[in-house]
Amino acid sequence: MWYYLQGDAQIGPVEAEQIRELVMQGDIAPDTLVWQEGMPDWIEADKTEFAGFFRYAPQRSAAASSSTPQVTQTPSGRSFSMKEALSFGWNTMNSNLGFFILLFIVYGLLFVIPDVIAREVSKTDPSAGAVLHIVDILLSMLMGIGLIKISLDFCDHQPGRISDLFSQYRLLWKVILATIVYVLIVWVGVLLLIIPGIIWSIKFFFYDYLIIDENQGVMESLETSSLITRGAKWDLFVFSLLLGLINLAGAMLFIVGLFVTMPITMVAFAHAYRQLRCRGNARTIAMPS
Repeated sequence: MWYYLQGDAQIGPVEAEQIRELVMQGDIAPDTLVWQEGMPDWIEADKTEFAGFFRYAPQRSAAASSSTPQVTQTPSGRSFSMKEALSFGWNTMNSNLGFFILLFIVYGLLFVIPDVIAREVSKTDPSAGAVLHIVDILLSMLMGIGLIKISLDFCDHQPGRISDLFSQYRLLWKVILATIVYVLIVWVGVLLLIIPGIIWSIKFFFYDYLIIDENQGVMESLETSSLITRGAKWDLFVFSLLLGLINLAGAMLFIVGLFVTMPITMVAFAHAYRQLRCRGNARTIAMPS
């Protein structure tokens, strides 16, 4: 739980999600003092885990008072900057290459070894093999969630941790349910002459990011993804193709290149999500009359 100072008033306790939302709305400035139990003293918000959110948070008018928030609109027509996202991904990889190499070694081993074990067991005991395959699928999904968590932490200027591959286990079932709904939506779209399936796959793509980032519900995450991808679907389609080509180039470099390209693309996509999320949030803020 967090506390923050607004004028002479101490406000809290509030959840971290509420602090993040206030930052994204422009109601908490970088120099706003915040505190949580365990901290020796109050500290500026931009020196905490919320620092990354100020990059895209709407800016207050100089004349705005603390009781009447004013924000500037996101520049019209802009969805997100591919160049900025890729640059951030490159810089993050370059500064944390050792971490990413270790991360993907651990990920690769835990992705491959359980599958091999399940296949071998299935040869002698199909029932046990089926159970192990299910466990393998759940483990793979959990690590996929963990990779998103790690990517978002880097976007928030937080250090990466290998343990975060497994830290989001409480969200696993929610992500599974949302994934089922997402796949059904895309499948229906594919049946409708394929193009709607492509559009809907992009429209609702960020559902798992929103569950992991904000602990949103299954349907809420799909609705929010629809909001933040509005006007950005073509850019996201092109960006996804570009990231795919980057990873293909990494795979062609004797696979080793993936240790460089995967962190870049993983963090770049999370960065694009952050830009779109903050833009979508800004659109919901009521401007003063």
